[in-house]
Amino acid sequence: MVNTRRRVARPPEPPPTLPVSRPGHTGACTQFGQRGGTPPKMAPGIWNSENTRENVHPYIRENLKNAQKVSAGCYSKALFTLPDGGLATWADEIGELNWFDDEIVRSSLAAYCGTISEVERYGPFTRLANRILELARGTLTDVRDTYPVNDFCFAEYDRAVDTIEEHEGLGAVRKPDALGLRKSVAKRIKTKGGKGKKTVHWTDIFLVLEFKCSMDLLEQLNHQRSKRKLGHIDSPTIPAGPSKRPKRNAKKMPATVSRRGRKTKTLPKSNILAPLQDRNEYPSLGANDNPAMVGISLGIQVASYAIELLSCTYGTRAHCLGLSIKDDALCLWYYDASGIVYTEDFLSIIDNFELFAAIIVGLGCCTPEQFGVIPSSVIRPHASYSRKFPPPNLDEGTLTIQNPQFKDVEVTMDQSVFCQYILVGKRTFLYTIETDPPLCKKKLIMKLSYQVTTRKEEYKLVDAAKKVKVRHLPEIHLWADLWKLSDGARDAFLRESGQQAIYEDRVLRAIVYTRYSPIRPLFLDNCLLIPVMVDQMFDCLHDLRYKANILHRDISVNNIMYEKRGDLYQFVLIDFDMAIQLPKDGASGYVATSKHRTGTLPFMAYELIADANEATRNAIGDWAPKRHLLCHDLQSLFWVSIWLMMSLFRHCLEAKKQETALRTLREWETGTLAAISALKYKILHSLENNGIQLPGPTIALERWVWAWWTIFNDVQAAQFKRALHMKTAQADGKEPEPFDEETIGGTFTVEKLKNALTPHMPYKQPEAEITEDDVVDVEPTAAPEPQAEASPETVTQAKPQRKTRKRKRPQDQVIDPENDIRARLRPRRKLA
Repeated sequence: MVNTRRRVARPPEPPPTLPVSRPGHTGACTQFGQRGGTPPKMAPGIWNSENTRENVHPYIRENLKNAQKVSAGCYSKALFTLPDGGLATWADEIGELNWFDDEIVRSSLAAYCGTISEVERYGPFTRLANRILELARGTLTDVRDTYPVNDFCFAEYDRAVDTIEEHEGLGAVRKPDALGLRKSVAKRIKTKGGKGKKTVHWTDIFLVLEFKCSMDLLEQLNHQRSKRKLGHIDSPTIPAGPSKRPKRNAKKMPATVSRRGRKTKTLPKSNILAPLQDRNEYPSLGANDNPAMVGISLGIQVASYAIELLSCTYGTRAHCLGLSIKDDALCLWYYDASGIVYTEDFLSIIDNFELFAAIIVGLGCCTPEQFGVIPSSVIRPHASYSRKFPPPNLDEGTLTIQNPQFKDVEVTMDQSVFCQYILVGKRTFLYTIETDPPLCKKKLIMKLSYQVTTRKEEYKLVDAAKKVKVRHLPEIHLWADLWKLSDGARDAFLRESGQQAIYEDRVLRAIVYTRYSPIRPLFLDNCLLIPVMVDQMFDCLHDLRYKANILHRDISVNNIMYEKRGDLYQFVLIDFDMAIQLPKDGASGYVATSKHRTGTLPFMAYELIADANEATRNAIGDWAPKRHLLCHDLQSLFWVSIWLMMSLFRHCLEAKKQETALRTLREWETGTLAAISALKYKILHSLENNGIQLPGPTIALERWVWAWWTIFNDVQAAQFKRALHMKTAQADGKEPEPFDEETIGGTFTVEKLKNALTPHMPYKQPEAEITEDDVVDVEPTAAPEPQAEASPETVTQAKPQRKTRKRKRPQDQVIDPENDIRARLRPRRKLA
C-alpha cells in the first residue's frame, strides 16, 4: 500500500522539555494499569489507610442498596455441585452420622460459643469447617476423595492481603477475618514468628469470610444440645487458640469495643434465642454505627473484600463468593458485574448445624468455574495450565474470533496490562496479544469488558464516527461477544427473583485495536503537552456529538492515549463502552440504557456526582439519572488535567502541601459521593485559591488553568440567571424561555473554551494534515515534504540549520541511557 500521508512543510518545534526531579525514579514509570512498572509510592496513613467507613468505595454502598435476596436453595442450586436431593440429602446423611457430637466438632463449637471476643472465634470456626470437610471425604454421596475438596481448607489470617501494584492508592488495606485457600497456601502462612510469615495475594483466595460478634452463644449451644439429649457444656473444652493482641503502642479501645474494633457488648439473655431474621440485617449500611469502627457493617466489609478479589485477578473471574457470620447466623454472598446477591435465609450454625455443614461441603466441592473462573469454553487455557484454581491471570490463554476478512483468527493473550478497580459494572481488563494469522505489523491489544446487553457495540459506534470523519479515534481490528452472565449462575438468580428489570444481564465483549501509549509517562516528561491533549479532545468530542450524535460519557486518564505520527503527538480517545448514540433530534430523545450511574469518579462532572449523591442520600427508589450531556464530557477534561498535574508532580510541593494534595487525590478516588461533590463544587466556584495548588513544573500552565475559571464564572452566572428567570416566570404564571442545557445557555461550548484557553497555551502543536484513511498498517516511511510553496532562499537556508541542530544539541535534550522513558518519548526531528 502506498503511503499517502501529507505532512506540514517544516517539522514543528518540539515543546520545551522541563527538567523534573523525580525522587526514586529509576526508569519507565508506567501508569496505574500498566503491568511491569512501579507507580509512585503513596504516603503511609494517607493513601494506604486502614479499612474504615471513610475509605470504602462509594459505589459499593449504592450496589448494596440494590442487592438481591434469594433463598438458600436457589443459591446452592446455582453455585454448588449437589446430589439429586440437593443440600437436604447431605444434611440427612450428616444427621445420621451424628457429626454434631464428633469430638473436634464439639470442642470447636464450644470454643466458638464460649467467648464474646470476635478475634477468638476465627480459630474455632476454621477448625470446625475444616473438620466438616475432613468428615465429608469418602462418606457423603457424590463427594469423592479428589480435588477440589481434598485441596480446599479454611484459614484465619491476621495480615493485610497483597494487592497488585496497579491499584496501589485505591481503597484501603484490607484484612479479612478468614479465607478459603488451597492447603498448600494455608500451610505457607502458618509459619510462626513475625518475620517468617508469608503473605497471601488476592489471586490465592477462593472466598473471604467476615465475622461480627455481639453476644455469648454458650447458652444457645447448650439449649440445642439439650434438644439432642447431649451433655451440658459449662466452658470450652479446648482453648480458643491464640488471640490477635494489639501492639504495645496501639491505641486503647473503649470498653465496649474489641481489639480489632468490633463491638463486644453482651446483649440481654432474653435476646439470645430471638428469631434470626430480627437480629441479622446483613445489607444494613450501619447508619447508627460509629464511623470510626472497622466493623460498621458485614455487607460493606465483605463487599470491600470482593472488589479487591475481582480487581486483582486480571479478569480471570466472572464472579466471586463470600461468607458473613454474625454470631451464629451465616449469610452467603455472590458478586458479579451485574450486581450483588445474598441469601435471605440467615442460617444458624448451632440450630441448623446439619444444613450449615452441608453448605460447607458444597463450598469445598466447587469447581474452578463455580468459584468464578471464566469457563474454558470461552478462553482456552494454555496446555501447561494447572487445574489448581485460582490462576493469577489469563496469560497464554487463547480464543478464536471470527472476522469478515478472515474465517477464524486465533488470539493468544500475551501479558496482562490493566484491570479496572470496580465491583459492579463493565469491569474492563486489557491484554497484549498475538494473532494467527497476523493482522498487521502494529502492536495489538485486546480489551474485554462486561457490557450491558442493551448497549450498542463499541466497534459500531467507532465505525459510525469514522464515516463522518471524526478524528482521534482508535483503529479497531477484531471484535466478538464471548458469553453472557445469564449463561452461568446469574440465570438462576434472575429466574428466582423475577427482577430482570433491576439486575441487567451483561455480555463479555472482546475488542482488538492498535496498542497506543499511556499519557502519564509522556506528561511526566512534558507537562506542556497537557493543553495540546485537551485541545485535540475538544475537537474529537465536538465532532462526535454534532457529526455522529455520539456522547462518550467516560472521559478519564486511562481512556486517553497517544501515538507519534511523524513529529506530532496525536491523542486518541478510546473505550466507548459507556458511549451512546443519540437520536437525530439530539439529547431530547436521550433515554438511559443502564439502571445505575456509572463512570470514573475522579473525572466525572460535578453535576453528575451531585445528582448521584442526592439520590443516594434520599434513598430514591425510582431515581432516574440526570442526562449526561456534552458539557459534562468537556468538564471532565478539566478534571483530567488537574489530576495529571497534581498526581505526577505532587512531590515537587512542600511537605505540608504534598499531604494536602494526596488527601485531595484520595478523596476524588475513594471518597463518598457527598465529599467528592463538595470538593469539586469548591474548586469550580472558589475565586481565590480554587482549592488546588499547582506543583512547580506546572507553573507554566497556571494562566491556562486560570482561563478555565473565566468560563466557569460565566457558567455560574448563566445558571444563576436561569434559576432567577425560572422563579420569576413561575410567579407570573408564564412559560420560561428556552434554555440550552447542553451548552448551559451558550456559555460552555468548544468554541468559547478554545477562545479562552488557546491564548494561554505555552506550546501550540501545528495541526497535522493527516486523515484516518492515510494511516496504513505497515510502518510508513517519511513522505517528501512539499517544496512548491517554499522559496529558493528558504530551501538554501535549511541545510546549515539542519547541520547546526545535528552538531550542537541542547544539553537538556541529551538522551540519558539510564532514563529509557526520555529516550523513548522525546520528539525526534526527521530531516527532509
